[in-house]
Amino acid sequence: MSLNTEKSLEITDKANWINKEQFDFYSSLDNPNHSLTTEIDCTFCYQEAKANGYSFFASYLYRSLCVANDIEEFKLRIKGDQIVKAATLNGGSTVLRADHSFGFAFIEFYKTFSKFTENVKNTKIRIENKKGLCVDETAGKLNVIYYSVIPWIHFSGLTFAENIKTPTGIPMITFGKLRNLNNRFTLPISINVHHGLVNGYALGNYLEKFQDLLNSKI
Repeated sequence: MSLNTEKSLEITDKANWINKEQFDFYSSLDNPNHSLTTEIDCTFCYQEAKANGYSFFASYLYRSLCVANDIEEFKLRIKGDQIVKAATLNGGSTVLRADHSFGFAFIEFYKTFSKFTENVKNTKIRIENKKGLCVDETAGKLNVIYYSVIPWIHFSGLTFAENIKTPTGIPMITFGKLRNLNNRFTLPISINVHHGLVNGYALGNYLEKFQDLLNSKI
């Protein structure tokens, strides 16, 4: 898999694109993004991870990327005045260190879960042993989704830090604190996307497919 986004982006025919009018409309607004916060049931995913001794985080991150890679709208990006589509989506995630600082990590997506989770483990160790934000990890890459986790808070709403002056259309997804209610495990999830690229239908499609994967064996 090429990590060079210049070689892994397909230019969309914007003039004949079905969502051109919607994109132009939302792009004319001061903030073209919209967000959604909800809960996902991760009971099966959590119990499967614990029973098999692998990372719960890697388990749900893998499922999230599998779904995102299956939804065209999540692959669309803004590059200058062009709409482009990524061939494969990877993860750009925050990694918390022992001193409570964090760094950014590029997590390459692999279709094989064992290879993916090993990559998550090695990437996490590498960022934990660095200092600073490590912005070079994801700088300039459009074939990513930005992930973050706030494991201390089971939130019901969230705002995102974003640069709306030079939008890229990269989706941002944040997960919260795992909650156990009568052996039903849930996670809050907040998603922030460009409304001209990802509409409500696409968001609903992502969440439905994500929930289905969370309920299924890897």
